[in-house]
Amino acid sequence: MAKRSLTPEQDMVFGQIERAMLPAFEDAWTKLTVVGFEADEDTIYCTACDCEQFIHRRGSPNCGRCGHSWFRHNVW
Repeated sequence: MAKRSLTPEQDMVFGQIERAMLPAFEDAWTKLTVVGFEADEDTIYCTACDCEQFIHRRGSPNCGRCGHSWFRHNVW
């Protein structure tokens, strides 16, 4: 896969997003592991329905196939 060329401003915004989102992601992962959730490293299936793969929709955190959020899919 080819690397995308970002402008310095775009790169800065990605950095800001990572710094803002990473603590929340780590907190969510901790909560999931405490209740015994084990992620499957090979697939991004939905944990709420029988959807087998997350389909990205531009500008939306919801799956283009089933409509459930990215967080409901096995992305952990």
